[in-house]
Amino acid sequence: MRNCMEQRCGKAIIMNLYTKYHCLIEKNSPRFNGVGSNGLSIKEIVVTPANYEYLLNRVGALWGWTNRPKYLLEKNALYSRVCDESSRFFLLKKGENLIGYCLATNSSESVAVNFDNLIEIENFGFFPEYTGKGYGGVILNMVFDYLFEEYEHVYLTSRSTNHPKVINFYKRNGMKIIHKDVLPDDLVKDFDYFETVKKSAA
Repeated sequence: MRNCMEQRCGKAIIMNLYTKYHCLIEKNSPRFNGVGSNGLSIKEIVVTPANYEYLLNRVGALWGWTNRPKYLLEKNALYSRVCDESSRFFLLKKGENLIGYCLATNSSESVAVNFDNLIEIENFGFFPEYTGKGYGGVILNMVFDYLFEEYEHVYLTSRSTNHPKVINFYKRNGMKIIHKDVLPDDLVKDFDYFETVKKSAA
């Protein structure tokens, strides 16, 4: 993670920067060829906002997903997307055990508009106790198979502050990095968050 200087209240402070990766896979792209499902499966469900918030925290708390202004300031909009009939929500399972989830939605990213018939994987992840078990490639490709029944392109964004191996994981499974942004860190402390809320309400 890189640093840059910013002036705030007459004082120079150090801001962290992160890289945002825009990843894409096309329907007929070569991708992971796993050996059997090993009891892994996905199940599409209709999720409630309360269930989504529970799963989001279980998967994303370690990486600060719920500490970002986009989440804190746009909760209702996010929940509307979860409940939108065009969104797809999958439970990730091993046998009868719930091990994570995946949310796929229409994309609002400017990079995504360059591609027709596209859906974005907004969230994909496992509960901490199930990461690093070798489940990811098999389950991600189950999600791809399902989404490619209707879409030609599957897109997602990730960041350098997520799991350090996640970008190589997506590349191993057929995704290509089509764009990168270097952006200021948006993980905020309580003071910064409330200052942001006051400014947005002004």
